Amino acid sequence: MKKLDEVKSMSGVVKRLFSRDIDAILNLERSVQSEIGDSESYVVSQRSYFSMCLPMGAIALGIYCDDALVAFALVSFPLGRGDNLGDDLGLPDDEIGRVAQIEKAVVHPNWRRMGMHSHLVDRIAKMAESMNYKHLVATVSPNNPASIKVALNARMWAEKFAFKYGGMPRFIFHRDLLCPSCEIGSDRIEVPLGDYQRVRDELDLGRRGIELCSAGTSILLAR
Repeated sequence: MKKLDEVKSMSGVVKRLFSRDIDAILNLERSVQSEIGDSESYVVSQRSYFSMCLPMGAIALGIYCDDALVAFALVSFPLGRGDNLGDDLGLPDDEIGRVAQIEKAVVHPNWRRMGMHSHLVDRIAKMAESMNYKHLVATVSPNNPASIKVALNARMWAEKFAFKYGGMPRFIFHRDLLCPSCEIGSDRIEVPLGDYQRVRDELDLGRRGIELCSAGTSILLAR
């Protein structure tokens, strides 16, 4: 595996982030939420969150351009079922500790459409696989089609829909790192992203979200 500390990528430099980078991370998060104008689609974390998780094994990767942090992603490795999306997915006990969980992934509004988000998710997937993790998981707001597309492009499928983080609607995306090309069935339906109940019911029946449709307003569910 390539060294994480500093790798050239696109027009910036990918670096591993540490506690000393928390101010830059928080400033980036605030810029993103201010541009979105929707506190439900993206939630800015407290400083204490990063101060706790970074020294305890979570890994943050950032992209710096002109000495400014313009994108970052954070992955954690939960050991038990608490705060583990593998529990939502019904993973068995012998696999619940093999989950790499993408907690955050954002790009500054001025640096979007350059592939930075996809690049960070791809690096995390490769890193997790090299560390012998089996499951890559993440939550994405149904109101954020751009991030849904990134997850789908990373071969993650929407497998559950739940209300997380105090009642916010979220898709739960999953990729089996040992079997990334799992077969997709031909029984397919298109459901509006805003039809939370139907999306949830169809995913509970075993369908998986595999593609955005209708100019990003619907998701194609298959089984």
